[in-house]
Amino acid sequence: SVCVGHTINLNETTSGGSWLSNNSGIATISSGGLVTGISAGTVRISYTLINAAGCSDSVSKTIVVSA
Repeated sequence: SVCVGHTINLNETTSGGSWLSNNSGIATISSGGLVTGISAGTVRISYTLINAAGCSDSVSKTIVVSA
């Protein structure tokens, strides 16, 4: 979890993928994995990587943003 106005860093051991927040009104995420709480709520952060076979691999984490 993270508080509004604060940040946490998510790490992915496999480089070359991209981060995505499913609701940037609750939390944003930088290309380096830094999550910033924007408003209270729950958001899903995903990291997607295209593997050597051309298939998409993705992992996600639910983050609770507290006021």
